[in-house]
Amino acid sequence: MLLRHGAARMLPSEYRGAVGITEEFRTAYAQLRERAVAGPELLPTRLAKACTRVLPIAGAGISMFTAPTMRIPIGANDDTATIAERLQFTVAQGPCIDAHHTGQRVWWPPNPSSPSGGRSSTTD
Repeated sequence: MLLRHGAARMLPSEYRGAVGITEEFRTAYAQLRERAVAGPELLPTRLAKACTRVLPIAGAGISMFTAPTMRIPIGANDDTATIAERLQFTVAQGPCIDAHHTGQRVWWPPNPSSPSGGRSSTTD
């Protein structure tokens, strides 16, 4: 699940030159030195936090689908994204579930003016 910022933001790679997004992600991940997310069990939380530092998003959540109907939220970058992930798990619908079923990124809130209505496309 990707939560949009209020205003569009450029990707760091768009203004940093030749550094690729993979290297930017590695750097953002390496800079996470908070004791609160230091343990190996918090790897998904660190990954979600790194995503929000590199991508033009305000929140990110990571879930595992272990069977067609078994979804487990395993990490998010902050309390808001954690609540959003848990609510999707509770009601069995939302952008994470849509992304899993369609195989595409889903932005939340959706951009109603885009042709894809919130699903990722070359015009979003």
